[in-house]
Amino acid sequence: MRILVELVVPIAVFIFSAVALWLLLRFALDKIEPWTKKQTATPFTSIYSGIRRSAIIIVLLISAYAGLLVSPWSGGWGQAPPNTLLSLTIIAVMLTALNILQSLAGFLGGRLNLPGATRAIRVALFIVIVIVTVLLLLLVWGAETNPLLIFIAVISILLVLALRDTGPDYAAALQLAMWQHIRVGESIKLQNGLQGIISKLNWQNVEILTPDSQCVIVPNSRFIKEVLTRFIDSPEQVKTSIEFLEKQSHSPSREPDQPETYPDIAAILSKRELEIAELVSKGATNKELASQLFISEHTVKVHIKNILQKLELKNRQQIAVLAATQSKKAR
Repeated sequence: MRILVELVVPIAVFIFSAVALWLLLRFALDKIEPWTKKQTATPFTSIYSGIRRSAIIIVLLISAYAGLLVSPWSGGWGQAPPNTLLSLTIIAVMLTALNILQSLAGFLGGRLNLPGATRAIRVALFIVIVIVTVLLLLLVWGAETNPLLIFIAVISILLVLALRDTGPDYAAALQLAMWQHIRVGESIKLQNGLQGIISKLNWQNVEILTPDSQCVIVPNSRFIKEVLTRFIDSPEQVKTSIEFLEKQSHSPSREPDQPETYPDIAAILSKRELEIAELVSKGATNKELASQLFISEHTVKVHIKNILQKLELKNRQQIAVLAATQSKKAR
């Protein structure tokens, strides 16, 4: 009977603590969630997502410690090993940090459209967090840490040597993803006079296709220093993009019988969506679209979203280019 009591009490405390903490944490997260939903695709939403994923593990760790405090196997009732709480705290903090960093990596990878690189970064973050966690736990429990410290020092030196040339470009890529928010398909002009359409983004450089069909590769560390003019949802952007597409279609490298790669929007979109696409190609904003078509701005946003999905496009500028190009051909 005594053994049964000694077993039931810690389990009951663990379950009660887990339920109480989870309800309290859910209440706090539910209060924060409406604010995060207003922060569309920002680092704050990634941080919130990382914390939310860690919540259940943190609750279980704290509840396990509470159960351990009332367990006779810990050295007596209420006498848990002195380093247990600190160890559980380290694990909880490092796990939360891992989830937040991996969420941010996913956010940045999405901005740069680099799923492969994002997976590699997440794996690297996992390895680093595990090594740091093990090192901290060894220090807490007074174990030998010199071999692990030497290993970390060697790896760090190798990484610094490997990234000494490309490191600034990687750092600039993070800045571009978090603050500049440039996307493939945007029409831009740099301070040095270079103008064209962004055709590719990666961790090292930005590729720009110019109206004369030249591909210019600009390192991220240099691109971030340029004064950037972005023709977003404007007639200038549409004009630049259309001129580029026309020159591409008349390029000598294009086969005469090569099929058109752009979808026929008239066969895919509804009448209302076609009207919106045509107005977008003329540089109309959502407010102007709503006014001209006598609909709400919310309805305009829904139509824009449907057009992007149906045509498998990435942004509004691509809608403008496609609609303007096909409208010109129809004439």
